[in-house]
Amino acid sequence: MGLGSLFAQSQFDEASAVLAESARLFAHTGNLPMQSNVVLKQAGLAAARGDRDTALTLAQQALDIVADKDSPLQAIYAHMRQPLTLICWLQKCRPMN
Repeated sequence: MGLGSLFAQSQFDEASAVLAESARLFAHTGNLPMQSNVVLKQAGLAAARGDRDTALTLAQQALDIVADKDSPLQAIYAHMRQPLTLICWLQKCRPMN
């Protein structure tokens, strides 16, 4: 089953395991852009679980991985993940009218 399917079916533990292994492999091979991308997906997973603090920490880690590297697209994605996480969290926490 693909990662998108795991997310869609709320199989977060399985998705987390897949992402952790992917992050480890990309770190081992030195593929920083892909490692950053996987860490951003981990941030998205944390946000989907409602874990705002972890999501923000992971988004910052993704940015740190590609900071001062020739990976502008990954840096942009990492910068965008932080406000998106906050927006998602605020929408879920807003009281019902």
